[in-house]
Amino acid sequence: MMKFFLTIIIVAMLAGVFRAPAFLICERPLKKADCVIAMLGDDFSERKREALSLIEKGVADTLLIPAWRKMIRYGDWNLEALEKKTVAVAARPQVSVRLFGRRFDLYENTHLELLLAREMMEKLGLKSAVVVSSPRHMRRLQLIAGQVFADGGYDIGLKSSSLKSYDSLTCLQSVRCRKHVAGEYLKIAWFLVYSWFV
Repeated sequence: MMKFFLTIIIVAMLAGVFRAPAFLICERPLKKADCVIAMLGDDFSERKREALSLIEKGVADTLLIPAWRKMIRYGDWNLEALEKKTVAVAARPQVSVRLFGRRFDLYENTHLELLLAREMMEKLGLKSAVVVSSPRHMRRLQLIAGQVFADGGYDIGLKSSSLKSYDSLTCLQSVRCRKHVAGEYLKIAWFLVYSWFV
């Protein structure tokens, strides 16, 4: 009987490891939104390209880049004529703890960006958005956005930048991809821990 339970545990763990990259992918696209939010990151050019693609398709006419506090509005879908505007928002929240004589920030960058995005949306009177980021960040974005936009009647969609560059089946063959996946799970765990205190 013990061998049976041990076998089930091992199989479940292997299945969890094998499915780990795929679990990170989740999308909830909106057909129409007030704005598209492009999250900053290593592959920002891909994210920006996807955000502009959504705007060209008519999903929204405003692009927000919260990390830069920028709003870009597109008139008549002419991407050549853009009006770049800085939206005045409060400074980033500095919630930190001191341990062993060092200071550690509780908030991670994605959470801070979404807090800034909400503040920008409030100032601009926007109530719906599609958040664009890398495929492996989508599950964490879903969790953080669920907390940041929980009240206020916001409708938040999620769209990954390029699923072609993220093959969840072959992801575990790449050392770099395994590190990214493991890092995402650590960030999700960290968010779940510190979100109880903020």
